[in-house]
Amino acid sequence: MDGNGILEPRKMYEGKVRVDLLDHTSKFFDEILKRSGVSQEENEILSKQYEKNAKDAEEKTTKLKGSKGLRTFLIVLAIALLIAGGVGIYFIVGVKDLTIGLSLTIPGFLLAIGIFILIFAYFNKKIKAQQSASDIANKKRDESYQTVVTQISPLLHLFDEAMPTQIIRESVPLIQIDDYFNIKKFDYMHDKYGFLDNDSETSSTLFVMSGSIVGNPFLMLRNLNMNMIDKLYTGTLPISWTERVYDGNGRYRTVVRHQVLTASIRRPAPDYSTYTHLVYANDAAPDLSFSRRPSGVDNRDEKSIEKFVKSKEDDIKKYADEALKENRKFTILNYIKNTN
Repeated sequence: MDGNGILEPRKMYEGKVRVDLLDHTSKFFDEILKRSGVSQEENEILSKQYEKNAKDAEEKTTKLKGSKGLRTFLIVLAIALLIAGGVGIYFIVGVKDLTIGLSLTIPGFLLAIGIFILIFAYFNKKIKAQQSASDIANKKRDESYQTVVTQISPLLHLFDEAMPTQIIRESVPLIQIDDYFNIKKFDYMHDKYGFLDNDSETSSTLFVMSGSIVGNPFLMLRNLNMNMIDKLYTGTLPISWTERVYDGNGRYRTVVRHQVLTASIRRPAPDYSTYTHLVYANDAAPDLSFSRRPSGVDNRDEKSIEKFVKSKEDDIKKYADEALKENRKFTILNYIKNTN
């Protein structure tokens, strides 16, 4: 095994790197917390106060919505009772049926009047009070949130994009990440290893990171790719028109017809996707290539794959050696697929 452990990265990560990453991340945060002057105890108190105010605001807002919903229901019910009373009047005046008419008119109008009195005398006042309480609670919540943000702002201002790189550099010394993209490293990989510029008209580089692993250069790139696809466009148009139709009683009447027209067409359209890849140069393995792509094994989650790998390590090593001799691509997921 090599001195750096790079030939067995999984063991290296589980045995040392993972612990070092957690340790350095914790120490790094403690350092910038100390530099910021932010009191952790004060932050805990302010955060608890914000959580309390946020919960209170949510409860008061929920009660307000419930009262408004009940008032709306009562208004609709009162309107329905008024309509019933109007129908009762029609039975009294038009149909001359006092029994049905009075049974609809009197209860309908009396209940509607009672509901409106209840709304104006009780619910409107209650909702006004709840609205005021909700506004005050929401204001307290917003003020306490702003207090928390102001209190930790000195800490937030100390965070920058270079921090993850610094933590990785301290935790994994064999990986050296450049603070900024090193154009000389790009030229070196271009001249010695034939790495080509991105001159594609359908691809743009969004992000690039340079560095080295045990002295061997690498580039990590994230590209935005554009492909033309056939896209189905569908549209609808509601239309209406009038017609004169014969009703069978010797008379014509006018009717309105409605229809929704639907049309579809396929046309070329751009489809965008991002692709992140690592370019690694090493004289000891000039034809080395590796990738990480979906393998079609979708019925296993991460935990089951990890458990499977631990139980099959010897078989996997044998399978990997055979794949190397036969110049075949080897991935854990391919092994799972081909042995099940």
